[in-house]
Amino acid sequence: MDVKKHIQDRAASILAALVDIRRHIHQNPELSFQEHETAALVEKELQSLGLKTQRMANTGVVAVIEGKNPSKKSCWFASRYGCASHCGSERW
Repeated sequence: MDVKKHIQDRAASILAALVDIRRHIHQNPELSFQEHETAALVEKELQSLGLKTQRMANTGVVAVIEGKNPSKKSCWFASRYGCASHCGSERW
């Protein structure tokens, strides 16, 4: 299996849905640390992909993606502003 092609095909297949979600979030702004509707939407979408989720600090949502080797871990960060980063590389 060509992993790169698989990822590209999968991304293309969900692009329209992702655009709809982004538009919904931007058309329904919420104050910082009060993004309850956004968090609920993100949690619902992640769960629909079969991911386990956890709430963090009321409006944060964490998804757990498990691989074949449980001893290897990775952390990714994304925000409603579109940035995604591997842990440690985000500078605040």
